[in-house]
Amino acid sequence: DGVAVSQLSNEMRDELQDLERASRQYLAIRDRDLLLLSERRWDRAHQLIREIEAHPLDADMARRASLIRHGLADARLDWQVGTAESESMLDSVAGIQALEAQIDGIRSAAAKHIDQRLAHVRRASDHARRDMLLSVLTLIPLAALLAYICSVVVTRPLRDLYRTISELGHGRYSHPVNITLPSEMRRLGDQLDWLR
Repeated sequence: DGVAVSQLSNEMRDELQDLERASRQYLAIRDRDLLLLSERRWDRAHQLIREIEAHPLDADMARRASLIRHGLADARLDWQVGTAESESMLDSVAGIQALEAQIDGIRSAAAKHIDQRLAHVRRASDHARRDMLLSVLTLIPLAALLAYICSVVVTRPLRDLYRTISELGHGRYSHPVNITLPSEMRRLGDQLDWLR
């Protein structure tokens, strides 16, 4: 939400600046096309403030958005009255300028909200990294221990089988084959013992 409000408030600031520029140009030139452009900019500014207000806002941002909405309505009324009298149009332009400070406040608050969320994500990432490091540091010795146990369980019976086969090959049948684990090795040992 903070990112969306920040983007919308940036658009709103640009729209207010464009509105002010179009209004000043109309006041200087009095071209009907500039008047129509100003009307479109008024509509877009009202649409943007409604979009900003549609997002969850903290109390300060909501207050500022409300001030902008009311300020826009007042400035637009001055503008519409000003089509008959120029002084009211100048008041409208001044009202637009005053709204820029409010939108800057919303932008700052949205940036602060984004920074807080980023800090939270950064802390969560640091915790996850620490937990992963602890897991790795715990699992490496455990894996080494399991590898050692597996090698002992497999190599010791193989060594006994080799010794028994060697004894049988030299004609000595007195050495019994005694393998207990793993079961496949035990069966092989039983077969060798049967040959003895």
